[in-house]
Amino acid sequence: MNLLKLRIIPLMLVLLGIMAACTSQTPETTETAAPEWFSARQATEAYVNVATAETDGYAPITDCIANPAQGAMGIHYANGAFMEDPALDVSQPEVLMYHPLSDGRLELSGVEYIVPGPAWSGDEPPTILGQELVYQEELDLYTLHVWAWRNNPNGPYADWNPNLDCAGADAAEG
Repeated sequence: MNLLKLRIIPLMLVLLGIMAACTSQTPETTETAAPEWFSARQATEAYVNVATAETDGYAPITDCIANPAQGAMGIHYANGAFMEDPALDVSQPEVLMYHPLSDGRLELSGVEYIVPGPAWSGDEPPTILGQELVYQEELDLYTLHVWAWRNNPNGPYADWNPNLDCAGADAAEG
């Protein structure tokens, strides 16, 4: 064996080991290593198809919501039955957030858990996925965004996602 082959083989083994280690740590392959928000992704997998969400009682309640300085939230599809109940269930988010694409399709980007302010009687804010919901005084709601389907550099629970915009909203409406 020549000297070049002797040097390449150990390097390839090291690279394969690194690739295997990285792959085994992804949420998709190691459920025990998955972050808490990943359960929201698993619970809403059927809603990648917006028609399925509509069949299950979700309907659009907003146009695409954006803040040019902070990013976007997308189009909110709410399930009215879940909105009235103060109980939180990972598998039944009150709102699904869809990002409008330039070709008119809607891409599921996240979910939002909501508890109406008047329905909450606890001393502490409601929690889900190990996170406290934030009270939105102007809406009289407790809310928590979970970016389960679209990466958010501000974190999986941030309100705004700078990776999103509403540029495709006109195509999605038409």
